[in-house]
Amino acid sequence: MELIAHEMAHLSAFRQLAAEEGIAQEVCLQFGDTFDAAMTEEAWERLKGALQEMRKDHGDDHAIVKVCRLIEDADEAEEFTQMKGALGAVVHPAGQMSIPPFTSFLVPPRLTAYQMAIQVCARAVAYFTREG
Repeated sequence: MELIAHEMAHLSAFRQLAAEEGIAQEVCLQFGDTFDAAMTEEAWERLKGALQEMRKDHGDDHAIVKVCRLIEDADEAEEFTQMKGALGAVVHPAGQMSIPPFTSFLVPPRLTAYQMAIQVCARAVAYFTREG
């Protein structure tokens, strides 16, 4: 959970930095949701089980658990993920920042140190479902 919390902190840190620097539009900073989708019953059981285990271990009121959403209906999962045949999905927060080359002069050096494109995702459930 500490690793996930660290990754999630990047979302608010980048939001704050872009607001302070006034560059949110120039660097195409976007926040939303991403997902982990299951295409087989085995993958679905593992993915759903990981989230259920996280809830059991940390409780439904834990900040990270609260932001994860389970889509158990296959039709809803297909619609949300746009993946034909998706059996289910776990949705969680994500952020993305792209710095177009023609605006790179607007970006403060502390952002360019992260290269020209940065993508930060809170891969909460993926972390727990890795094999090995």
